[in-house]
Amino acid sequence: MEQDARQRRQYSVLDLCSCSAFTLIGAKDTSFFEKNAAALDLLGEPRVPVDVLTYGEDFSITVGKDNWLQSTGLHTGGAVLIRPDQHILAVLPTEADAASIANILANHLGRSQAPLSAAR
Repeated sequence: MEQDARQRRQYSVLDLCSCSAFTLIGAKDTSFFEKNAAALDLLGEPRVPVDVLTYGEDFSITVGKDNWLQSTGLHTGGAVLIRPDQHILAVLPTEADAASIANILANHLGRSQAPLSAAR
């Protein structure tokens, strides 16, 4: 790909995050999404929209990749949860599970409990 064409296709990761949903970002080569499938349908009613992006599948990092992967925890199988206003809500360790993700969202939204609905 030519340099000019490559530059036209470069975006910030935040450009991929919706302003109307939380965004959960994990890495393609980890089991984070497999073991946390229930986290994709969170908090019962009213539903909390959560978009899922997979590094290595939905996007790649070209500048500062190693630093970004390390600071987000993706290099060790973790994930990052981003608020709709594009601020990081949580950097999730590898051992994070669906219940802990639901609790993070519930606490942020001022809900007392975070019931999980059925997985997608």
